[in-house]
Amino acid sequence: MFYLTKTSKIILKNQNLFKDKNIIFAGNIIDKIPIYLKTIDSIVYTKKYSYWNNMKKYLKNKIFLNFIFYKKYIFKCDTLIYFWPKNKLEAIFEFKNITSLLPIGFNIFIVGENKTGVKSSKKILKNIIKIKKIDNARNCILNYGIIEKKIRFKISDFLNIYVWNNIKIASLPGVFGFNKIDKGSELLISTFRNNFIKGNVLDIGCGNGILSTSILLQNHKLIKNILLIDDNLTSIVSSKNTLKINNLKGIVFPSNIYSNIKYKNFFDLIVSNPPVHIGLRLNFKIITKIIKYSKYYLKFKGELRIVVNKSFSCKRIPFKNFSILKQNEKFIVYQIINQ
Repeated sequence: MFYLTKTSKIILKNQNLFKDKNIIFAGNIIDKIPIYLKTIDSIVYTKKYSYWNNMKKYLKNKIFLNFIFYKKYIFKCDTLIYFWPKNKLEAIFEFKNITSLLPIGFNIFIVGENKTGVKSSKKILKNIIKIKKIDNARNCILNYGIIEKKIRFKISDFLNIYVWNNIKIASLPGVFGFNKIDKGSELLISTFRNNFIKGNVLDIGCGNGILSTSILLQNHKLIKNILLIDDNLTSIVSSKNTLKINNLKGIVFPSNIYSNIKYKNFFDLIVSNPPVHIGLRLNFKIITKIIKYSKYYLKFKGELRIVVNKSFSCKRIPFKNFSILKQNEKFIVYQIINQ
């Protein structure tokens, strides 16, 4: 028995629509629907390193990892199945990128959970396609349309650059902290000022790079190496841009938590402001993994400094050596020493 999300189940329910099509799968796709849906042929485009890494053994050279879509991915495809994400700006950015490269008359299917705001796609995309509803089940919607006119897409139209605390921050839609720094990151950064940070640093879930940028600006002479990782390629690009516009250097690459980290017992400090949601649902799996496996990557007496929502407590994890560095009404900064 295989796991499928509610959005994939509504696709499978309407599988007769796709059996004679050459499909591009894109958007917020997180399961194995591309290998179960019967089509003439299928390719997958994703920005998620973990999804690409898990699916490449099934799809071989038919899954592509990048932060934007390129024309070379289209091949002989005639239909797009787009999984609508919960972030509306991310959907617009990604959808315009893809459809700018597709010909007029190309088939478009849009699927998403009602809670993601997929109902608004009809209004948001009205200048690109006319959408009609095909199905509505499991609190999900499946819409259909065809491309009616060509549009232009420029990354620069979507790149947001703002200033916080004299730091320039570059961010693309869908990246955490796109418009402003969140209160959790702000609280965590406040602990950098009175604590000397030196040696080798790992920033997990780097987003727009604000944590590493703050560390480098305050402690750059003491830092040997700083590595920034994220599962999302859009975050990787955003972090690189943030470092660049602040004239800083770091090693930025994709990794699903520690999956792509080769250095064991190497880091003096690991920092993170991890998500407490997977999709639309509260989930502490990422936080738990960051804490649980940090001991394999930290030096002896190395430190994990992590900010979490107060709904999560480090008492859930079997670590004795943790303390609270700082907290406010919503967030706690935990310090965990590797011993």
